[in-house]
Amino acid sequence: MMETLKRSEVLRGRRDVALVFRQGRRVPGGPVYLRWRRRPESETDRDRLPPRQVAFLLARGVGNAVRRNRLKRRLRELYRRNKHRFPEGRDYLLHAGPGAGDLSFAELDRRVAGFCRPLRPRGESG
Repeated sequence: MMETLKRSEVLRGRRDVALVFRQGRRVPGGPVYLRWRRRPESETDRDRLPPRQVAFLLARGVGNAVRRNRLKRRLRELYRRNKHRFPEGRDYLLHAGPGAGDLSFAELDRRVAGFCRPLRPRGESG
């Protein structure tokens, strides 16, 4: 199984991120939460998009630039390791607010893995 995070798998552009933010559903997780939006079939076919795309958003309240960049690297790594658990055909935003910078890597890992549970259709494991 490929565990890379390709450039094409990262959601880019304000319009695309805003769509997920406005139309997406929220999965709470404390200072770190997930928003997701199911892609219409026509959008996936037309643009030949990867099965899933993700963006990482961090609030300025997380800390200075060094802390924000460290947290963003951690979130990218955790998503990369767990992306096979996120259902295909959706776009995701991993959002970190104030307080997220104080979480350990292990706690972030538990939260990111926990986001996958409510996303799976009933009866499906993963």
